[in-house]
Amino acid sequence: MRNWVREGIALGFAASAVWAPAHAVPTYLTGGNVVSALGVSTMTTGAEMVGLRVDVMFVDGFTDGGVWVMTGPESGGVFQLGWSLSVSGNTFSTPWLFTLDSNSPAFNHGDLHVVQLNAVGTTTAFDRAAPSPGTAGSDIGLDWTCEPTSDCEPATVLYDHQVGIGLLAPIGDLWQSMEIRFEQNGVPTSPSSDFTFRQDTDTLGVQAVPEPGSLALLGAALALLAARRRPANA
Repeated sequence: MRNWVREGIALGFAASAVWAPAHAVPTYLTGGNVVSALGVSTMTTGAEMVGLRVDVMFVDGFTDGGVWVMTGPESGGVFQLGWSLSVSGNTFSTPWLFTLDSNSPAFNHGDLHVVQLNAVGTTTAFDRAAPSPGTAGSDIGLDWTCEPTSDCEPATVLYDHQVGIGLLAPIGDLWQSMEIRFEQNGVPTSPSSDFTFRQDTDTLGVQAVPEPGSLALLGAALALLAARRRPANA
């Protein structure tokens, strides 16, 4: 009899393991744009991401955006009517908080669909977990991941504008823009309430954003200037 009980318990655990809802894993994609920086340091806090641009789109097509500001010694965020995104602490160990007031009479646009974070032109970089150990000075990173207690998956995360240090080519762990798209089979899904997620960030040195067309024009201008300064009898 006791063997039957044990077998029943074992079968019960096996069934629960099969039927328990799995925690969705985001789909990660990468783009091809490249930027450069003079250096990188770790342990970025919410106060050090000033200038980060955050844009959102809701299921009804409404879009809104704002620029990251410092709100305390280690905190900062973007605060708009009906929604906000903030971090209080360092981004390696502290989750980001997205608040959504979808029930407000002044802001009723349904579920959140897309969040875009653009740090190009600032000193913020999103530090991914791989490759490891990553760019020298960046240490271990974290990919975008929904906190287990939050309803913010499934999601597709696109990283772009990868960062190279000095004259070194990027190795794929540092990026300056990302887009988080909440959908399943192309259909917006969640979230419709506050949620938290993880994404490590680093702080870059002064950076340049070279564009092929701009470099070509600069080269032509320098050549013309050199020709004008050349002595006539040279």
